[in-house]
Amino acid sequence: MNITTIGLDLAKSVFHVVCYNSQFKEVKKRMLRRNQVLQFFTQLAPCLIGMEACASASYWGRELRSMGHDVKLIPPQHVKPYLRGNKNDYNDARAIAEATTRPGMPTVAIKTTEEQDIQALHRMRSQCLRDRTALCNSTRGLLGEYGIILPKGITVLRRSIPDLLEDADNSLSDFFRELLARRYKQLVELDEHISFYTINSNTRADRTRLASACRRFQGLGPSLPALSAVLLVMDLLTSEAEMFRPPWGWFPVSIVVVVKMSYLASANVETAMYAVSWFTVHVLLSHRRSERMTLSVGGLTGFARNAAGTRPLLQ
Repeated sequence: MNITTIGLDLAKSVFHVVCYNSQFKEVKKRMLRRNQVLQFFTQLAPCLIGMEACASASYWGRELRSMGHDVKLIPPQHVKPYLRGNKNDYNDARAIAEATTRPGMPTVAIKTTEEQDIQALHRMRSQCLRDRTALCNSTRGLLGEYGIILPKGITVLRRSIPDLLEDADNSLSDFFRELLARRYKQLVELDEHISFYTINSNTRADRTRLASACRRFQGLGPSLPALSAVLLVMDLLTSEAEMFRPPWGWFPVSIVVVVKMSYLASANVETAMYAVSWFTVHVLLSHRRSERMTLSVGGLTGFARNAAGTRPLLQ
Protein backbone atom coordinates (compact mmCIF):
# COMPACT_ATOMS: atom_id res chain seq x y z
CA MET A 1 0.00 0.00 0.00
CA ASN A 2 1.79 3.11 -1.30
CA ILE A 3 0.37 6.13 0.53
CA THR A 4 1.44 9.46 -0.94
CA THR A 5 -1.23 11.93 0.19
CA ILE A 6 -3.19 12.18 3.43
CA GLY A 7 -6.02 14.44 4.46
CA LEU A 8 -6.13 14.99 8.22
CA ASP A 9 -9.19 16.53 9.86
CA LEU A 10 -8.05 18.03 13.15
CA ALA A 11 -10.09 18.06 16.33
CA LYS A 12 -9.63 18.14 20.10
CA SER A 13 -10.14 14.46 20.81
CA VAL A 14 -11.15 12.48 17.70
CA PHE A 15 -9.21 12.88 14.42
CA HIS A 16 -10.15 11.53 10.99
CA VAL A 17 -7.61 10.45 8.37
CA VAL A 18 -8.13 9.60 4.69
CA CYS A 19 -5.15 8.18 2.75
CA TYR A 20 -4.56 8.17 -1.03
CA ASN A 21 -2.03 6.46 -3.31
CA SER A 22 -0.08 7.99 -6.19
CA GLN A 23 -3.14 7.73 -8.49
CA PHE A 24 -5.13 9.60 -5.86
CA LYS A 25 -7.26 6.56 -5.10
CA GLU A 26 -8.54 6.24 -1.57
CA VAL A 27 -6.80 3.30 0.08
CA LYS A 28 -7.43 3.81 3.80
CA LYS A 29 -9.46 5.83 6.23
CA ARG A 30 -9.15 5.81 9.96
CA MET A 31 -10.59 7.47 13.06
CA LEU A 32 -7.88 8.22 15.62
CA ARG A 33 -7.93 9.26 19.23
CA ARG A 34 -5.60 12.05 20.19
CA ASN A 35 -3.04 9.72 21.74
CA GLN A 36 -3.01 7.57 18.57
CA VAL A 37 -2.20 10.26 16.00
CA LEU A 38 1.59 10.38 16.32
CA GLN A 39 1.83 6.60 16.56
CA PHE A 40 -0.19 6.22 13.34
CA PHE A 41 1.99 8.60 11.32
CA THR A 42 5.21 7.15 12.72
CA GLN A 43 4.39 3.88 10.97
CA LEU A 44 3.98 5.57 7.57
CA ALA A 45 6.62 6.44 5.00
CA PRO A 46 7.14 10.19 4.43
CA CYS A 47 4.22 11.57 2.45
CA LEU A 48 2.23 14.75 1.82
CA ILE A 49 -0.16 15.62 4.65
CA GLY A 50 -2.78 18.32 4.34
CA MET A 51 -4.55 20.01 7.24
CA GLU A 52 -6.81 22.99 7.66
CA ALA A 53 -5.18 26.05 9.19
CA CYS A 54 -7.07 25.99 12.46
CA ALA A 55 -6.42 25.70 16.18
CA SER A 56 -3.42 23.46 17.04
CA ALA A 57 -2.50 23.11 13.34
CA SER A 58 1.00 24.53 13.87
CA TYR A 59 1.68 22.08 16.70
CA TRP A 60 0.68 19.06 14.64
CA GLY A 61 2.56 20.45 11.65
CA ARG A 62 5.80 20.67 13.64
CA GLU A 63 5.35 17.17 15.04
CA LEU A 64 4.63 15.61 11.64
CA ARG A 65 7.47 17.47 9.95
CA SER A 66 9.86 16.13 12.55
CA MET A 67 8.90 12.64 11.29
CA GLY A 68 9.91 13.55 7.74
CA HIS A 69 6.44 14.25 6.32
CA ASP A 70 5.67 17.19 4.04
CA VAL A 71 2.92 19.17 5.77
CA LYS A 72 0.72 21.84 4.22
CA LEU A 73 -1.80 24.01 6.05
CA ILE A 74 -4.69 25.08 3.82
CA PRO A 75 -6.94 28.04 4.70
CA PRO A 76 -10.46 26.71 5.41
CA GLN A 77 -12.05 28.99 2.79
CA HIS A 78 -9.99 27.22 0.11
CA VAL A 79 -10.98 23.76 1.31
CA LYS A 80 -14.73 24.41 1.23
CA PRO A 81 -15.10 24.26 -2.61
CA TYR A 82 -13.75 20.68 -2.66
CA LEU A 83 -16.26 19.32 -0.14
CA ARG A 84 -18.54 16.72 -1.72
CA GLY A 85 -21.56 15.05 -0.21
CA ASN A 86 -22.87 15.68 3.26
CA LYS A 87 -20.58 17.44 5.66
CA ASN A 88 -18.92 14.97 7.99
CA ASP A 89 -15.43 14.42 9.29
CA TYR A 90 -14.36 11.94 6.60
CA ASN A 91 -15.64 14.15 3.79
CA ASP A 92 -13.80 17.08 5.37
CA ALA A 93 -10.58 15.03 5.32
CA ARG A 94 -11.20 14.11 1.66
CA ALA A 95 -11.69 17.77 0.75
CA ILE A 96 -8.49 18.71 2.57
CA ALA A 97 -6.51 16.04 0.71
CA GLU A 98 -7.87 17.14 -2.66
CA ALA A 99 -7.19 20.80 -1.95
CA THR A 100 -3.64 19.96 -0.89
CA THR A 101 -2.82 18.44 -4.28
CA ARG A 102 -4.08 21.41 -6.30
CA PRO A 103 -1.25 23.43 -7.92
CA GLY A 104 -0.93 26.98 -6.71
CA MET A 105 -3.06 26.37 -3.65
CA PRO A 106 -2.31 29.08 -1.03
CA THR A 107 -0.88 27.68 2.17
CA VAL A 108 -0.34 29.03 5.66
CA ALA A 109 3.06 28.98 7.32
CA ILE A 110 3.61 26.64 10.23
CA LYS A 111 4.55 28.82 13.18
CA THR A 112 7.61 27.99 15.20
CA THR A 113 7.45 27.81 18.97
CA GLU A 114 9.05 31.24 19.24
CA GLU A 115 6.48 32.75 16.87
CA GLN A 116 3.67 31.22 18.89
CA ASP A 117 5.22 32.66 22.04
CA ILE A 118 5.12 36.13 20.49
CA GLN A 119 1.55 35.56 19.35
CA ALA A 120 0.52 34.47 22.84
CA LEU A 121 2.25 37.54 24.29
CA HIS A 122 0.29 39.88 22.02
CA ARG A 123 -3.02 38.13 22.63
CA MET A 124 -2.63 38.17 26.40
CA ARG A 125 -1.70 41.83 26.36
CA SER A 126 -4.63 42.69 24.09
CA GLN A 127 -7.00 40.82 26.37
CA CYS A 128 -5.71 42.74 29.40
CA LEU A 129 -6.19 46.00 27.53
CA ARG A 130 -9.79 45.07 26.72
CA ASP A 131 -10.41 44.03 30.32
CA ARG A 132 -8.95 47.27 31.65
CA THR A 133 -11.04 49.37 29.27
CA ALA A 134 -14.20 47.49 30.26
CA LEU A 135 -13.34 47.82 33.95
CA CYS A 136 -12.79 51.58 33.66
CA ASN A 137 -16.01 52.12 31.72
CA SER A 138 -17.98 50.06 34.24
CA THR A 139 -16.45 51.89 37.19
CA ARG A 140 -17.16 55.28 35.62
CA GLY A 141 -20.79 54.23 35.07
CA LEU A 142 -21.20 53.02 38.66
CA LEU A 143 -19.78 56.26 40.01
CA GLY A 144 -22.22 58.18 37.84
CA GLU A 145 -25.10 56.51 39.71
CA TYR A 146 -23.81 58.25 42.86
CA GLY A 147 -23.63 61.62 41.15
CA ILE A 148 -19.86 61.50 40.54
CA ILE A 149 -18.93 62.17 36.92
CA LEU A 150 -15.32 61.68 35.94
CA PRO A 151 -13.68 62.77 32.65
CA LYS A 152 -12.68 60.13 30.15
CA GLY A 153 -9.29 58.52 30.42
CA ILE A 154 -7.66 55.73 32.40
CA THR A 155 -5.15 58.10 33.98
CA VAL A 156 -7.92 60.31 35.33
CA LEU A 157 -9.76 57.35 36.81
CA ARG A 158 -6.60 55.87 38.30
CA ARG A 159 -5.80 59.19 39.98
CA SER A 160 -9.37 59.94 41.12
CA ILE A 161 -10.31 56.68 42.86
CA PRO A 162 -7.94 57.10 45.85
CA ASP A 163 -9.21 60.66 46.31
CA LEU A 164 -12.81 59.46 46.26
CA LEU A 165 -12.05 56.78 48.84
CA GLU A 166 -10.50 59.35 51.19
CA ASP A 167 -13.21 61.98 50.70
CA ALA A 168 -15.76 61.51 53.50
CA ASP A 169 -18.06 64.25 52.22
CA ASN A 170 -19.09 62.60 48.96
CA SER A 171 -22.25 60.51 48.54
CA LEU A 172 -20.53 57.11 48.52
CA SER A 173 -21.71 54.59 51.10
CA ASP A 174 -19.30 52.57 53.21
CA PHE A 175 -20.16 49.36 51.41
CA PHE A 176 -19.60 50.90 47.98
CA ARG A 177 -16.26 52.26 49.18
CA GLU A 178 -15.22 48.67 49.88
CA LEU A 179 -16.36 47.65 46.40
CA LEU A 180 -14.54 50.61 44.84
CA ALA A 181 -11.35 49.76 46.73
CA ARG A 182 -11.51 46.20 45.40
CA ARG A 183 -12.13 47.54 41.89
CA TYR A 184 -9.08 49.77 42.25
CA LYS A 185 -6.97 46.73 43.17
CA GLN A 186 -8.19 45.02 40.00
CA LEU A 187 -7.13 48.06 37.98
CA VAL A 188 -3.68 48.07 39.56
CA GLU A 189 -3.32 44.35 38.90
CA LEU A 190 -4.24 44.78 35.23
CA ASP A 191 -1.72 47.63 34.95
CA GLU A 192 0.96 45.30 36.31
CA HIS A 193 0.05 42.58 33.80
CA ILE A 194 0.12 45.03 30.89
CA SER A 195 3.45 46.41 32.04
CA PHE A 196 4.88 42.87 32.23
CA TYR A 197 3.73 42.02 28.69
CA THR A 198 5.00 45.35 27.32
CA ILE A 199 8.45 44.91 28.87
CA ASN A 200 8.73 41.38 27.47
CA SER A 201 7.62 42.60 24.06
CA ASN A 202 10.25 45.34 24.07
CA THR A 203 12.92 42.84 25.10
CA ARG A 204 12.01 40.45 22.30
CA ALA A 205 11.85 43.28 19.78
CA ASP A 206 15.35 44.43 20.78
CA ARG A 207 16.64 40.89 20.17
CA THR A 208 15.00 40.65 16.74
CA ARG A 209 16.95 42.37 13.98
CA LEU A 210 13.94 42.81 11.71
CA ALA A 211 11.82 44.23 14.52
CA SER A 212 14.61 46.66 15.41
CA ALA A 213 14.67 47.78 11.78
CA CYS A 214 10.88 48.22 11.69
CA ARG A 215 11.02 50.35 14.85
CA ARG A 216 13.18 52.89 13.02
CA PHE A 217 10.52 53.59 10.41
CA GLN A 218 8.89 56.95 10.96
CA GLY A 219 5.27 56.62 12.07
CA LEU A 220 5.33 52.91 12.96
CA GLY A 221 5.50 53.39 16.71
CA PRO A 222 7.08 51.43 19.54
CA SER A 223 8.11 47.79 19.77
CA LEU A 224 4.64 46.23 19.79
CA PRO A 225 3.66 47.32 16.24
CA ALA A 226 7.17 46.49 15.06
CA LEU A 227 6.95 43.00 16.49
CA SER A 228 3.53 42.58 14.89
CA ALA A 229 5.02 43.61 11.57
CA VAL A 230 7.70 40.96 12.01
CA LEU A 231 5.04 38.30 12.55
CA LEU A 232 3.31 39.39 9.35
CA VAL A 233 6.54 39.41 7.37
CA MET A 234 7.64 35.99 8.62
CA ASP A 235 4.24 34.48 7.79
CA LEU A 236 4.35 35.98 4.32
CA LEU A 237 7.92 34.90 3.64
CA THR A 238 7.30 31.27 4.61
CA SER A 239 3.96 30.86 2.84
CA GLU A 240 3.66 29.81 -0.79
CA ALA A 241 2.42 32.78 -2.81
CA GLU A 242 -0.19 33.58 -0.20
CA MET A 243 -1.79 36.97 -0.79
CA PHE A 244 -1.53 39.48 2.02
CA ARG A 245 -5.00 40.45 3.21
CA PRO A 246 -5.23 43.78 5.02
CA PRO A 247 -8.38 44.63 7.00
CA TRP A 248 -10.03 46.26 3.97
CA GLY A 249 -9.81 43.14 1.74
CA TRP A 250 -7.47 41.33 -0.64
CA PHE A 251 -4.39 43.27 -1.59
CA PRO A 252 -3.62 42.71 -5.30
CA VAL A 253 0.11 42.14 -4.89
CA SER A 254 1.80 38.83 -4.20
CA ILE A 255 4.37 39.19 -1.46
CA VAL A 256 6.46 36.44 -3.05
CA VAL A 257 6.76 38.58 -6.18
CA VAL A 258 7.90 41.47 -4.02
CA VAL A 259 10.53 39.30 -2.33
CA LYS A 260 11.85 37.89 -5.60
CA MET A 261 11.92 41.26 -7.37
CA SER A 262 13.55 42.89 -4.35
CA TYR A 263 16.18 40.17 -4.25
CA LEU A 264 16.91 40.51 -7.97
CA ALA A 265 17.17 44.27 -7.67
CA SER A 266 19.52 44.17 -4.71
CA ALA A 267 21.17 40.73 -4.98
CA ASN A 268 21.18 40.76 -1.19
CA VAL A 269 18.94 38.70 1.09
CA GLU A 270 19.20 41.17 3.96
CA THR A 271 18.15 44.07 1.73
CA ALA A 272 15.21 42.00 0.45
CA MET A 273 14.11 41.45 4.03
CA TYR A 274 14.32 45.19 4.63
CA ALA A 275 12.26 45.74 1.49
CA VAL A 276 9.55 43.35 2.63
CA SER A 277 9.45 44.94 6.07
CA TRP A 278 9.15 48.36 4.44
CA PHE A 279 6.31 47.06 2.24
CA THR A 280 4.46 45.66 5.27
CA VAL A 281 4.95 48.84 7.28
CA HIS A 282 3.72 50.93 4.36
CA VAL A 283 0.54 48.86 4.18
CA LEU A 284 0.00 49.19 7.93
CA LEU A 285 0.52 52.94 7.80
CA SER A 286 -1.84 53.24 4.85
CA HIS A 287 -4.49 51.42 6.84
CA ARG A 288 -3.83 53.67 9.86
CA ARG A 289 -4.50 56.70 7.67
CA SER A 290 -7.60 54.96 6.24
CA GLU A 291 -6.16 55.18 2.75
CA ARG A 292 -6.52 52.44 0.17
CA MET A 293 -3.08 51.68 -1.18
CA THR A 294 -2.99 50.39 -4.77
CA LEU A 295 0.07 49.46 -6.77
CA SER A 296 0.11 49.02 -10.52
CA VAL A 297 2.61 46.75 -12.23
CA GLY A 298 4.78 49.76 -12.92
CA GLY A 299 4.51 50.87 -9.32
CA LEU A 300 5.48 47.41 -8.11
CA THR A 301 8.45 47.38 -10.47
CA GLY A 302 9.52 50.77 -9.19
CA PHE A 303 9.20 49.54 -5.61
CA ALA A 304 11.46 46.58 -6.41
CA ARG A 305 14.01 48.79 -8.17
CA ASN A 306 14.17 50.97 -5.07
CA ALA A 307 14.63 47.97 -2.76
CA ALA A 308 18.35 48.52 -2.64
CA GLY A 309 17.67 52.03 -1.38
CA THR A 310 15.55 50.85 1.51
CA ARG A 311 18.23 51.39 4.11
CA PRO A 312 18.48 55.17 3.56
CA LEU A 313 14.76 55.33 4.35
CA LEU A 314 15.58 54.29 7.89
CA GLN A 315 16.11 56.96 10.48
